[in-house]
Amino acid sequence: MAATAGRIYLADGPDCLVMDAVTGQDLTRFKAPPPTHPSNCWRFVAWQGDQLFGCADAPAVMPGTKPPLPVLQGGPATLFALNLASGAPTWVRGGSTNEELGAAFGTPLAIGGERIFLRANFTNLFALDTRSGKTTWKADVLEDTNNATWWEGVVHR
Repeated sequence: MAATAGRIYLADGPDCLVMDAVTGQDLTRFKAPPPTHPSNCWRFVAWQGDQLFGCADAPAVMPGTKPPLPVLQGGPATLFALNLASGAPTWVRGGSTNEELGAAFGTPLAIGGERIFLRANFTNLFALDTRSGKTTWKADVLEDTNNATWWEGVVHR
């Protein structure tokens, strides 16, 4: 979820729900832009300046749910920036196994200084320009976690 003085942006499955921050009224819904697979779900929402950032990937199944939920298929992850007011895409990365970020990259770790930082390809740290989405730099600085869990920006062994 992200909030400005006037709006709340809430990841809601395949959409980002835009609500009035004062009244709680639903205003609109933003879709993740192509080539995002239509079954993918928003996993990350943030804003900076006039941009809304999102990351969408395949739906997850909660273990132990009763009755068991069907396993839904999705596509490769996408990371994107939308115009904060209109929802029009500014740039999109991912959505393909041929993308430099790979098919399964994590949600962004941080946004700041006109850079968005994320982990991809297990050991790479990427810095992307927030205005264009282009790679500013890439470093092979993260150790291979040997099947450890990466959650909320921390490696759990």
